Amino acid sequence: MTLAECCAALLPMLVRAAVAAGAAALAVTILRRPLRAAFGAGAAYAGWSLVPAASIATLLPAPQAYIGALPALTVWAPLAAAPDGRGADTASAWWLAAWAFGALATAAWMGARQWRFQRGLARARLRADGLLQAPHRAGLPAAFGLLRPRIAVPADFDSAYSERERGLMLAHERAHIAGGDLWAGAAVAALRCLLWFQPLLHLCARSFHHDQELACDERVMRAHPGARRAYAEALLKTQLAPGPAPLSCHWGQVHPLKERIMMLSKRSAARGRRVAGAVSICALVLSGAAAAWAAQPQAALAAAGAAKAAAATEVGYGRLSPPQWPQGSRNGGRVMLELEVAVDGRVSDLRLKRSSGHAELDQAAMDAARNWSFTPRTVGGRPVASWVRVPVDFEPDTQSPAAAGGDAPGLASEVPELDALRIGAQ
Repeated sequence: MTLAECCAALLPMLVRAAVAAGAAALAVTILRRPLRAAFGAGAAYAGWSLVPAASIATLLPAPQAYIGALPALTVWAPLAAAPDGRGADTASAWWLAAWAFGALATAAWMGARQWRFQRGLARARLRADGLLQAPHRAGLPAAFGLLRPRIAVPADFDSAYSERERGLMLAHERAHIAGGDLWAGAAVAALRCLLWFQPLLHLCARSFHHDQELACDERVMRAHPGARRAYAEALLKTQLAPGPAPLSCHWGQVHPLKERIMMLSKRSAARGRRVAGAVSICALVLSGAAAAWAAQPQAALAAAGAAKAAAATEVGYGRLSPPQWPQGSRNGGRVMLELEVAVDGRVSDLRLKRSSGHAELDQAAMDAARNWSFTPRTVGGRPVASWVRVPVDFEPDTQSPAAAGGDAPGLASEVPELDALRIGAQ
């Protein structure tokens, strides 16, 4: 597969995934507070799973409607072709390079933040209880490390906090590790790198981490229902982190602190409400992913039922004007077009199903196809609008029918009986 073909397949996939992820992130941002009020903080946090689910759904094979197929059209290169043109390959390389640069730049930015956090722990002391005692206080305690999770505590951990407060803070960080929150943060960071050009993902990342902290607080309070006051006092004593690391879970973050303390005054959601919340989130994620999958371009085709195809005739070639061979090009390849044939045989819509890998060939085929006419498909003796798939082959072969001294086959107004319809050089 050439670079142009890779880009033709990769870039539309990234765009579809970015659109779906942005729409899902916006939906969760709108729904997170109602979900939290109805089912608890855990439901709002779980709702963020809609974002990767919707993105992945766009990569699955789309639902297919009826699409007819016609024999290939072959376009022979002119005898005196100019030197090879590489404009399409160059443009594709630039687009791929721009995406890769953005992804690497975003990864470098996040990596630098994580490195600054872990660099601050370079002089941390390993305690007898297995914790790392850092030489500073900001944002600690914090859990970090995907494969070997560790917990770092502040320098004044033993002196500034009571025994009960220390136990609650460590329970919070251990709940992050046990709940897979470190891996969830890593997944968010990876999605932001891959879809760096979707601004909604970056804007909503803070809300995701906010809900993550509230959900963890809720889990700890459910296990220690009588410790709300001590938990709030521990939060108030914490020196907040100015910029939390993306692959870590910090006890002290600036944004959610006020709301975290306010949430401690509320009773945890009852078991029945939590179950209802889990069911609601599953329905939200499944329906959102299904909508993203069904919204792919192929799904917009009107499906023709097999039961109605009994007395049907298929689309046939009508009057075609051959594509003009792109001046200065020696490239070849197959362009796969999908055309909507109206009831009068005209082309009412078209799209590029599969690129040849060369933009000039794709454009030449589409320009010509707009003026083609066909014999429409009929069902029950009546013409109906339908889609048809037409392959157009560009062959840079000097031994074309014209070069061999014969006449290039013309374009008949009737449906051709040959397996392929060839278009001679102009």
